[in-house]
Amino acid sequence: MKKSFNDIKVRNCVKARIFEKGKWDWHPILVIGRNKEKLYGIRVSPKDKSNEDFYLCENSFDYACKYYSLDKIYEIEEKDYQGLISVVPAATYNEIINSIIINKNYLEYIDFSYVRIPINNDSILYINGELYITGNRTSSECYEMFKLEENIKSKHGLKINGTRYIINTKVREKINIYDDEYFVIYHDNDLLNKLIKKSDKKEEKSLKFGDVITLKGNNKMVIYISEYNDFIYYATFDQMDFFTGLNKIEESKVLGFSRRLDENELKTLSTKIERPLSSGKYLVYSEIKDNILNEVKKYKK
Repeated sequence: MKKSFNDIKVRNCVKARIFEKGKWDWHPILVIGRNKEKLYGIRVSPKDKSNEDFYLCENSFDYACKYYSLDKIYEIEEKDYQGLISVVPAATYNEIINSIIINKNYLEYIDFSYVRIPINNDSILYINGELYITGNRTSSECYEMFKLEENIKSKHGLKINGTRYIINTKVREKINIYDDEYFVIYHDNDLLNKLIKKSDKKEEKSLKFGDVITLKGNNKMVIYISEYNDFIYYATFDQMDFFTGLNKIEESKVLGFSRRLDENELKTLSTKIERPLSSGKYLVYSEIKDNILNEVKKYKK
């Protein structure tokens, strides 16, 4: 099917040349966005690529897009474009876009004006770079909605694009179904109620430098120092006498808070930790090192 590069639109499946596995080759590409010079798209396929990162499209009403890959976004220039394969049905396209939004941080590439999902209760809305969730319908034209706020510490939020969000029930707004500023990116029945119930649960105590925590499995008590990328950095009590470097454990393996070191213990620990960390004797992430040293200054002798 012949169509010029400039006439290609979002939701078109095209044949394009991409650099894959060390060589250039022609593949079907689903276009999800574009500008004057480039098309932005993902790989699709009529066949199961079982040895690659391909997913089955449940709403596979387009043969070329029966399977799709979220491995990367491809930028297609005119010289790498060969022709139009098909115009992908809305249901197929919407399912794939939803999968991209939930699993990958590709929002800047997506032209949301082509995403056609009707607003309803429990819908996640994307509005000018912010995320909201709809509540009850307040009139024939409006829904109430609440803002979703990023909170990497929360254990009870909704994970989108690898980031955890919690609901802010204090920020209650309305959205008109005829507004053109919002795009529905996800829907799940009773999602709002689930998020509210979870947010009402008591959040785990926010740990601080010098808190004594208990580890799962052996009930061992250790001293919380800092955390990074879902890992807890801790010291053992014998390191109050001789510091030998930080230990690391997955955050999920912490049973809970036990007590806080007293003032003298905090001073002793701070003194033992400061010099070896400042000297670079022990290799830790720079973010963790700076955070620890800032805490140490509060308590050292």
